[in-house]
Amino acid sequence: MARRGRKSNAEEWVDLVALLPWWACLGLALASFLLFRALSAPPKVINPAQIGQLMTGTMIAGVAMAGQWIAPLICGMAAVVSYFRRRKR
Repeated sequence: MARRGRKSNAEEWVDLVALLPWWACLGLALASFLLFRALSAPPKVINPAQIGQLMTGTMIAGVAMAGQWIAPLICGMAAVVSYFRRRKR
């Protein structure tokens, strides 16, 4: 029996989200964009003594900046996959 090639994490996420209807995937893409967009605002420096909170906020904002584009892209690809899978049935 031949082995199947290992899938990347993005492919696994697309397959998982593609179990939803295509319109739900698009709604999830919009919701993830808006959520990560809100989290990507840089933190405001109020007191230099709160450097720990500043660093945490900066790290969250950095991850959210990437996530606001990657998560909707994965959800959009899952919507296309879901549409064609359901159309094939």
